[in-house]
Amino acid sequence: MSKTVSIRDLVQKGRQIIKRIEITKKKHSVTEKRKKQQKEAISLRKTNAELTPPLLNSDVEEILSLSLSRKVDAKIEFLGAAAEIKKLKNTKTARLTSAKKFLTPYPYPKKKKYETDDDYITLIRGGVLKKSITHLIEATEIPVAEMADIMETTPRKLAAIKPDTLMEKSQSEKAVNIARLYALGEEVFGSTEEFNKWMNGRVPALGKKKPKEYLDTTTGINMLMDELVRMQHGVYS
Repeated sequence: MSKTVSIRDLVQKGRQIIKRIEITKKKHSVTEKRKKQQKEAISLRKTNAELTPPLLNSDVEEILSLSLSRKVDAKIEFLGAAAEIKKLKNTKTARLTSAKKFLTPYPYPKKKKYETDDDYITLIRGGVLKKSITHLIEATEIPVAEMADIMETTPRKLAAIKPDTLMEKSQSEKAVNIARLYALGEEVFGSTEEFNKWMNGRVPALGKKKPKEYLDTTTGINMLMDELVRMQHGVYS
């Protein structure tokens, strides 16, 4: 018996055929579009190649020379910066070491160099000897009355303290900071005498006040050190 084909089956089959045709058209369209894009890209590359002149050997040598020159310059700049950093470190070490002469003798190992901030922190925590304060007065030429005021005591009480007595931490810190200030001042002015002239004079950058008026606080001493550093580098406020 022959199979009877209904109208519905024929319609459905027709739709399937139409759908396949549409899919085939789309694929063909995409393929053609890709081919067109590839042709345009090839054409653009050819155009760029024609517009860009070929590099000559001399051009290549010049490019390599410039690259090498930049590398050399960068290396020189780096070495210069490293040398400057080393110089600053050496300067700081020398300054910290020179501060020692304003505080000799020390209460800690006699051979200790005191070249770092940690060395001075250890010294402050342990306490500076009273005879170091006496030496500081003599080395800086700061009057006893003024030093007593800085140490928050009276000249009589300061004189009554025995030479080998360890001073309080706050007093030790002030003594160390003054020693470091004078080491920097001596470096900037060339001598303690010249630095003392500045300390006792009226400075415009400090509101026409005398620098020695700031010795009673750590903040004040730091401010004086900042001013000395600016002077050292030719920067005046």
